[in-house]
Amino acid sequence: MKASEYRIGNWVSNGEVEVQLTSKDIYHLDVYVNRVIAKPIPITTEWLERMGFEKQTDWSYYFDDIYFSYNETGDLTCRLRYYKTICYYVHQLQNLYFALTGEEITVKDGD
Repeated sequence: MKASEYRIGNWVSNGEVEVQLTSKDIYHLDVYVNRVIAKPIPITTEWLERMGFEKQTDWSYYFDDIYFSYNETGDLTCRLRYYKTICYYVHQLQNLYFALTGEEITVKDGD
């Protein structure tokens, strides 16, 4: 992964645990390009619920005018009015939400 894809506070996995990135982590991502120290976390229904999304149907979630649904290939499609994109990882969703609202999305502790 490229350091430019991440922001401070993005959730990633180091292969064993899920952690939030710090500025030091992002620096190391940039410097140690051949070492894998952070892996993106795939978006799951558990992650959507931890970020405050409400389940509407078995295949769709809603939060603050942002609508997510699984398309026919199983990808998570994000829709905001007429704009549509696909998110694969938690950090992409965090960055998209910040870009649209100027605020960080709150992530609840996983149980």
